[in-house]
Amino acid sequence: MARQITTGGIPQLRPELIPPRESTAVGVHSDGRTIYEMEKFDIEATTANKTQVMDPDGEPQWRKHPTTGEKLYPVMATKPVYRTIKFVLERSPRGHVRIVENFEGTVEERVRDSKKKKAAEFSEKLAELATERGIDPEAVLEKVMEEAAGEPEEAIPYPQHKGGGHWLLSNGTTHRGNKEEAQIAEAVLHMEVPEGEADY
Repeated sequence: MARQITTGGIPQLRPELIPPRESTAVGVHSDGRTIYEMEKFDIEATTANKTQVMDPDGEPQWRKHPTTGEKLYPVMATKPVYRTIKFVLERSPRGHVRIVENFEGTVEERVRDSKKKKAAEFSEKLAELATERGIDPEAVLEKVMEEAAGEPEEAIPYPQHKGGGHWLLSNGTTHRGNKEEAQIAEAVLHMEVPEGEADY
């Protein structure tokens, strides 16, 4: 079991996140955690799922008074009930590994995470395209934001959507991808390449 020293000098347990043997990995959460699935014994449903026990002749069995033989109450048996759960693993502050079923978060949290992920992907693609032309990625982003905030009549009419994932750029070339990627490619065309840098 690994130990991590905190800033206060007190060792903190960081157990390895090992899932139950009967579980199966079925996906990855947006935050990178592995999502598992398994069958879990449902105590409440099992307790409520009672049926009367029948004898070999198909007659209900009863608990009887030991002296009079009077029927007191039916003999009941429970049938195990299982349900499929999805969960992620988390480390507790005390160094335990716990199963967390409600890990999806609220609608607002999922929307926020999705926007954050898209923004990161956008920035990564922007930096890649700008670097290929020897341009500062921040300058390209500023150019894109200026065009997005401009008045309709002042905005550059490119990229033009040609259908599907194809966009016509102002230099006559066609860019394949989504609108955000096409906007980046168009903005790169309008940036000045520093002297001494190759123009791709």
